[in-house]
Amino acid sequence: MSGVRLRSAIVPLLTFMVAGCAPRQPVHTSTWGGSEAPSKYDELCGGDSDCVQACDAAGEDPSLQGECDALIQKADRQTVLYSRSHDDQAGATGGWVPASNSTLTPAQIAARSRRAIVSIQAGSSFGTGFAVWRKGWVATNLHVVAGEKDIRVTLADGTKHRVLDVRGLDVDRDLVVLRIQADLHALTLGSPDDVSIGERVVVIGHPLGLEATVSDGLVSAARKMEDGSHVFQISAPISPGSSGGPIIDEHGRVIAIATFLLRGGQNLNFGMSSEYLKPMLKRRFVLAPEKFATKTMPYRVDHSKPAARNVPDFPLSILTGCAGADLDAMRRLVEQASAAAGTMFDASQLAGAAHVYLGASVDLRAKLSQACSGVATELEDLKRRVESLRDDEKAAQLRDAFEGLARVLEKHDKLGR
Repeated sequence: MSGVRLRSAIVPLLTFMVAGCAPRQPVHTSTWGGSEAPSKYDELCGGDSDCVQACDAAGEDPSLQGECDALIQKADRQTVLYSRSHDDQAGATGGWVPASNSTLTPAQIAARSRRAIVSIQAGSSFGTGFAVWRKGWVATNLHVVAGEKDIRVTLADGTKHRVLDVRGLDVDRDLVVLRIQADLHALTLGSPDDVSIGERVVVIGHPLGLEATVSDGLVSAARKMEDGSHVFQISAPISPGSSGGPIIDEHGRVIAIATFLLRGGQNLNFGMSSEYLKPMLKRRFVLAPEKFATKTMPYRVDHSKPAARNVPDFPLSILTGCAGADLDAMRRLVEQASAAAGTMFDASQLAGAAHVYLGASVDLRAKLSQACSGVATELEDLKRRVESLRDDEKAAQLRDAFEGLARVLEKHDKLGR
């Protein structure tokens, strides 16, 4: 799915939202039980041997990725044109929604992109997706469909389709590519290099499974996380149920996938750069719905039972050596993180809440003086303790730890120390 740098009161704690998490590589087929699909490049390339060879070579040499992409699109256009010239159902073979050389208005972007936008339902979860390849491939956020085997996709024309299999998966970036039996019009994926701060963007989504809605705004910031991932912050609102929808630039290119929003005084909407979808479309990966549900169950959160609170009772000695500036930084960041993450808990956005707390802990450690070692040590230990936990467990432990810090600060202030 799925944000020049701004430094407002709350943004600093988000600059390193996922910092502190050990960098991990995208999931491979051997890890997740996916099967090899040796004919996949033949399918993508329409049997063109030059295209297949270029895409195979791109797996070893990333500089060839552009050539691979161009050959795939060329082969796909030829297939579409051939089908239409032989009196196949006009338009039934799908195709690409190409990028525009001229600047488009939000209305124009919406008009040319709507047919590529889909609504997704998986159990009680609703989300948005968009076509990334005309042969039924749809991208969305993993958290929308995690742990579910019966996933339904509703197209712009109202037709409903069951997901046949999963063709791409990146757990760390909350992305998944699903396949249905339908001919689609795929959107063109952009690149981080195409994005300018202040550029106008459009977000199209299905809030709560309703009819597609369109909102526009600006790219506020581009951020690079500790693991190297690119995230864009945008001013366009992302409504619940619109997770997984495309964030589209002024030329009709998908630059990001709507991923999460933060609230608590202001709306901060983010999207994961679409560059991470490109390798997923070419990876030889196929996972049946049943296996997908089993393997991604840890990422599906059961909200039926509230998590038990276990707030640590930190001793005042943890603040030994902390100067006034250290205590001010703690109060400010603990309050900001708790406000932002608290609203995310209310919206069941636990992965986002965990990101906020981890980002705040990294930012706080960077601001503390060396003498304030007790708090710095506790934050470092906290990061290690939660690294391997599920999102719900991680968010709960981080929330309790920050509540513990707030309480020890309050105790310190009451004693007038």
